[in-house]
Amino acid sequence: MKIINKIFLFISVLCILSLGFSSTVYASVQQNTTQPDGIIVGDYTLRSGDTNQGDIIIIGGKIIIEDGAVIYGSLATIGGDAFVDGDITGDVVCVCGSCEIGDTATINGDLVVVGSLLELSNNATIIGEHIFVLNDSVNIPAIVITDNFNGIPDIPDVPDMPDMPDMPDMPDMPDMPDMPDMPDMPIMPDVPDMPDVLVRPDIPFSTTPGIQFLKDLFSTVFMVLAVAAMGLLIGVLFPKHLKKTANTIVNEPVKSGVLGLLTVSVAPIALGILAITIILAPISLILLFALGALMFYGWVAVGYEIGVRIANAMNGKWEPSILAGIGTLALSTIAAMICMIPCIGFLFYPIVIFIGLGGVFISQFGNREVKTVQTDIAPVELPENINDAENTEETSQSDKPEKEDEE
Repeated sequence: MKIINKIFLFISVLCILSLGFSSTVYASVQQNTTQPDGIIVGDYTLRSGDTNQGDIIIIGGKIIIEDGAVIYGSLATIGGDAFVDGDITGDVVCVCGSCEIGDTATINGDLVVVGSLLELSNNATIIGEHIFVLNDSVNIPAIVITDNFNGIPDIPDVPDMPDMPDMPDMPDMPDMPDMPDMPDMPIMPDVPDMPDVLVRPDIPFSTTPGIQFLKDLFSTVFMVLAVAAMGLLIGVLFPKHLKKTANTIVNEPVKSGVLGLLTVSVAPIALGILAITIILAPISLILLFALGALMFYGWVAVGYEIGVRIANAMNGKWEPSILAGIGTLALSTIAAMICMIPCIGFLFYPIVIFIGLGGVFISQFGNREVKTVQTDIAPVELPENINDAENTEETSQSDKPEKEDEE
């Protein structure tokens, strides 16, 4: 604290010395209500409702901050008087003067008083600290903080307190009598067990048969439409490849199914081996995604062939994308209906997937079309009338006995 006092005292002396030279540098301001620029030599009043942007330094004058006025900065007075009833966002420093802080004053910073007379209201609001600097080696008047300053009266000496008399010894408390023994409680008879009550289980609303059927129906319809939309998109992007794959599946269904079954059987083992290694683990994920995409492509190829059959039955000529979309929709609908058959319905999905996946590999992803090999067989000429042929045969047989008789 001694070091802080010396620093503030040094600052105060410098401010007092600068007071004598300030009149040659700054012009005096008398009752000015405009916003000042830094240092003011003279009086200044900030009216209610006015604001000031920046710090204000008053040298040898009086400053009045009315209620409702705001200073967005700090206020310092050197050898002057400060009357603060408004709001100050910074600090308030009063050096070798007087400072009166009113009831409505609000100081968001610190209140620093150096060798000045201070009158501080109990209703004033000071957010920061109160710093008062005094030093006996310099003739600085004392600081007084009162609501209405009239001087500090002398405090009379407080008389010595009389010696307290010795407290008498407390009498010994009599021994408490022993509590009587409590009688034994009678044995309560056994309560028979309550029969079990059958409680009807609460069936949640979402698991009732009707609601569950509607949920399954809507989910199935949504899935079928989504698959049909994907088939339509594949038909738009790869019409020729899809046609070649479908023709390969029609021409080689058995080979396609066997190859698809082998692929699905071996793929998990190969992908598991790749996944064990750290370096090839990402490749296993990519291959797994590619295998799923090829299965879906094979499903769409089978649906494309169904779309062709539907178009031929309706004597229509449709675009490949329409054939793929309609055929995939029909195939997915049929698969959903067949899966409802107990025990064997679930086999339809893997059979179609195996055949489609094998057809994709045999057709080299739709780049070539495998056709069935046809052998050349000479046609057999049949008589125009079968009855004439039978009559001719009977006539030839009847002529044989006659020839034998002649011989």
